[in-house]
Amino acid sequence: MKRLVLALAAVLPLPALATPPPTLDIHFVLHQDVQMNEQDFVSEHVSAWLGHMRSEVVPGQDIRIHVHRQWEDLELTPYGYDRALHDWARRAGPVADRLAVDRRAIRMVLVTQGAPTGGNVLGIAFAGDRFAMASVRNANTVAHELGHTLGAVHGDVERWAFCDTMMTDPQLFRWPCDVYSKANQARIRRYLDEGVFDPD
Repeated sequence: MKRLVLALAAVLPLPALATPPPTLDIHFVLHQDVQMNEQDFVSEHVSAWLGHMRSEVVPGQDIRIHVHRQWEDLELTPYGYDRALHDWARRAGPVADRLAVDRRAIRMVLVTQGAPTGGNVLGIAFAGDRFAMASVRNANTVAHELGHTLGAVHGDVERWAFCDTMMTDPQLFRWPCDVYSKANQARIRRYLDEGVFDPD
């Protein structure tokens, strides 16, 4: 199973900034077809990522997790077709705009039961921007796609003895580690500190 990422070099909305956003708010909207409850979702898909972010990637950065079952009908967003991410961004964009002026400070993730764009693609994100979609079929998809929104890239993956760091694509007999590589950690810090995203 592979994940599709839209690495859009044109998505560079911010000038260089001196300080990180005071709070990073991650909003997960559980699609109406997701049977998992909120607590299980956080435990299985978010907790390891959040611990890694707080302990190693951006210590001191305030990160808040919000899980929504029903929120302005966003849980009804259709998916399973090629332009699903674009349509998710169009629907969720006005909500995100109301909540945060600084585009680094908010992430909107539609959590789906099936593949967001159909086929075997379990997650998709706009690289360096606010919007992502992730299926609950794989516990690492949320962290992978959030990494893309925060500036992490596939090219900076580290391969260890039994696993590969978080931005890897799944491979037979290889497992993703629950951490970002040192290079991707630096990319995430730079993005949050300065608003700089370099897709190369």
